[in-house]
Amino acid sequence: RATAQAEVKGVNGMLNYSSRPNQYFGFDMRYRFNDHKDKTPAWDYSYNVRFDGVPEYLPGSESEEFDVRTNTFEATGSFNFIPDVTLKASYIFDDVKRTGRAFSNMTDYTFRLAADTYGNQYVMLRGVYERTKRVGDGFSEASIEEGGAQGGLRFYDESDMVRDKGTAILSITPNDKMQLNLSYAGG
Repeated sequence: RATAQAEVKGVNGMLNYSSRPNQYFGFDMRYRFNDHKDKTPAWDYSYNVRFDGVPEYLPGSESEEFDVRTNTFEATGSFNFIPDVTLKASYIFDDVKRTGRAFSNMTDYTFRLAADTYGNQYVMLRGVYERTKRVGDGFSEASIEEGGAQGGLRFYDESDMVRDKGTAILSITPNDKMQLNLSYAGG
């Protein structure tokens, strides 16, 4: 057809709540919603190039809609019991539902601990530890094979997993016009 006639309907929303009842404790909650519905009309691509630049004829092949809906909730408690140090504990729930992928649903459950030091205006040190557990649901081997791949193929961003990750960040601000950030991460 002459044009893609592409159309996507999107709804995005964000809700934040923040409270600091005293100098020792703070609480933040954040909810994000994104709904992406692909309304582009299907089109026939029986003649196409899928792999290695080789033209193929696959009668009846047509495009499909790729819809994505995400719900993310994050809650963080901040504690300031030690001078010049903030300790934070967070829980993050990230739920993704989509079409056109091997796993239609992926949910990440993350627990995060962080410590920030801000002893003076020149140096700040931050340490973060995260543990994420990802659980997939709605696996479809047929969606992999329909795309022309081998049925045993798996994608890194869709794998069930447990990840432990640590990060250290050092910020040096020698003057008001320059800042140097050094970070190290391992997992």
